[in-house]
Amino acid sequence: SSSSSSSSSTTSDDRNQDLSVSLLQAKELLAQAVSSNDELVQQKAGAVNRVLSRPKNLGHALDLVGAYLKNYMLDRADAIMSTILPICRKKKGKLWLVKALNFYAAIRAKQSRYSESLEFLTELMEILNLEESEPGAWRVYDMVYRNFGVTYEGLGRTEEALIYFEKAMNVKVDAGIAATWFDMWDIGRMKSIFAFHSRNESELWAAIDTVKNALDLHERDEGSDKVMCAKILHTVGECYVALAMQREAASVDQGEEEEGQLADSPSDDEQGRRMPRKKKKKKRKERVGKGRRRKKEGKTTANSKTDDDDEEDGNNDDDHDDGRYQLPPEKLFRKALEYLQKSHALFKKHKGPYNPLTGKQAESVAQLLLRLKDYSKAKPFLLDALI
Repeated sequence: SSSSSSSSSTTSDDRNQDLSVSLLQAKELLAQAVSSNDELVQQKAGAVNRVLSRPKNLGHALDLVGAYLKNYMLDRADAIMSTILPICRKKKGKLWLVKALNFYAAIRAKQSRYSESLEFLTELMEILNLEESEPGAWRVYDMVYRNFGVTYEGLGRTEEALIYFEKAMNVKVDAGIAATWFDMWDIGRMKSIFAFHSRNESELWAAIDTVKNALDLHERDEGSDKVMCAKILHTVGECYVALAMQREAASVDQGEEEEGQLADSPSDDEQGRRMPRKKKKKKRKERVGKGRRRKKEGKTTANSKTDDDDEEDGNNDDDHDDGRYQLPPEKLFRKALEYLQKSHALFKKHKGPYNPLTGKQAESVAQLLLRLKDYSKAKPFLLDALI
């Protein structure tokens, strides 16, 4: 049974390889036909067009593009799409063209050619004659809206990206389909960017909770996909880094504000020179009386705390019970490091040490370790990033 399964898998791989080669050869022939008047070349090109126009063959070609996309073999996916897109444009009905444009938009987005991706998606929406409420329509709109979201995210248009990621979720929910880990990941990622730039800490914590929810849902539904798990772990780590940086900036702002107040307030000597003699005497009595009251209550000036001190220590009534708002920046950076290291370990194990994803994640870990001044620990990750 095992050998039979292995043989079947090998046969399928061979067929895909043969189809890929045939499609690439077809692309070369069709390109040659455009610039050649040779009758034989034109006849061959016509035969290729007729073969590829058959629904079964066109379907296999699009399936192959999907497989290449999933495995980041973008050059091959691009080559096949450039061959079959003109054929899809000539097909009666728009279904094949909708599928082709959606795939091509995804390829361009993964190639970071987001403007071209947006052009394909805009054309797609112009020809898509399908109501969201129609049975099964949510599957089409889920893919298209998510591609829009990824494209707008790549263009730096975060607000529009969030709108489309939420559309992708809502079109499923309206059809009675539960939101997925993918929805939670996309939405949490965008909300974390908004929260960071608006310096809204509570919203940033909410975004972290959303991405962690995505991590739990992914483990439940598709736990075997460790590469995707690594990507979500990376996002959680990035959120903690953003939170730590925000907390650092708040501390700096508070320090500068206190320094400004001290600079604006008169010194003790200046106060003494300005204060009339009677007021000086009254002030000394107040200080003596305050000191005696502290001793009586078992408090000395050295260890006493005022209400302001309690507020700075985070013990006031407005604090949250879970203590997350009292975590210092370094602890948040350390928390981020845990997630980034887990992500790197998964990439290294499942994609190998020489994969770009592994190298990029190694760089993220190294940068954070350098920020934390753990130089010796950063060195091996820097070497991993260079491989």
